[in-house]
Amino acid sequence: MKNISIIAVFALLLLSCNGQNHKKDSSKKNQSKKEQQVTAIDTAKIIQRGDSISMFTGKTLMGQLQAAMGRGGIEEAVKYCNVNAYPLTDSISNKFNVSISRVAERNRNPENSLQEQDVPVFEQYKNNEDLGSLVKTHGDDIYFYKPINLKGFCVSCHGNIENNIGEENYALIKKLYPNDKAINFSPGDLRGMWKIKFEENGKL
Repeated sequence: MKNISIIAVFALLLLSCNGQNHKKDSSKKNQSKKEQQVTAIDTAKIIQRGDSISMFTGKTLMGQLQAAMGRGGIEEAVKYCNVNAYPLTDSISNKFNVSISRVAERNRNPENSLQEQDVPVFEQYKNNEDLGSLVKTHGDDIYFYKPINLKGFCVSCHGNIENNIGEENYALIKKLYPNDKAINFSPGDLRGMWKIKFEENGKL
């Protein structure tokens, strides 16, 4: 009789455990589905936000460079960019509570070099000229990427030395950026890419 009672208790415990495990598995599946849904929604929001921020930053920088060009040609534009590009970008980063940078394989400033996690993204852009904005995760942070294609105006500083920049102007560029690699581009070429870091798991 005692043996029967023990077996019955054991059976009840086993059924109870199986029921709990089933609930846990079901809960995990539901949580995974929710996480996937949230990720999809957040990705769309981050792309929308990243596009807006990169467009604002690009227009601001371009406007300032064109103004400098109007004041003193390529020389003035190069000097302005050398001194003001980073502070201006940092101020916009603070405005939107993100971290904005422009990175490139053929960079002018070594600080704009591709980081290890940027390389696969840049390769994607090199291999697919129609590829648009992307969202990638690195650790707890989420990054927005967008290709930067050279505009016609930019060949004045990033085009051919003989036909676009000029020997004298390029001498100044080399003085300010001794390791410059950002020349011989044509309009439409992949110049680099925007990289915007969203902290706190991409919360906007």
